[in-house]
Amino acid sequence: MFSKLTRSISMLSLCRHLVPTNTLTVLYHSLFSSHITYGCQVWGQNRLSIDRLFKLQKKALRIMACADYTAHTNPLFRRYHILKFPDYIYVLNCLLVHDVYHRKSPSCLKDLTDFFSDIHNHYTRGTLSASASLPPINSTRFGKLSIKFQCANSWNNIPKHHCLNPHVLTKTELKRKLIESILNKY
Repeated sequence: MFSKLTRSISMLSLCRHLVPTNTLTVLYHSLFSSHITYGCQVWGQNRLSIDRLFKLQKKALRIMACADYTAHTNPLFRRYHILKFPDYIYVLNCLLVHDVYHRKSPSCLKDLTDFFSDIHNHYTRGTLSASASLPPINSTRFGKLSIKFQCANSWNNIPKHHCLNPHVLTKTELKRKLIESILNKY
């Protein structure tokens, strides 16, 4: 996969002086982003692969912007409205838990997370904010890096003003709010 991404970066480098910025952004999404986003929720929980891909993503953005090799990339991510790779995985994890919460996920994923509202019959802080209970961790490799743990952790780390009423928010509204808040941090 890394060789495909390197070729995509080379193509962006060749095209950056020939096409306008909006076409270059379309090329980025079709040549580069499509490779890193396909199935990234499954294999993207590994910190080593995330770091390598994130470095390639920053290189692609610097090439698109004709920026220096050492230029800061936060303004570039904001300018092109592109999420950083770790943030993209975070958004996907939150949207998956949203589907589980609303019982819209496939049947094989319905037990991905347990919510405090399903566990407790009385009101707690967790039931009011629709928090997901973190699964027990047996080891770092198979516990904290599991998609089950990462999804529940991502859901619980959503800023509280986004999920005060998760049963009211639609998936599209949640995605828009998450992306907007992430891009504002850059």
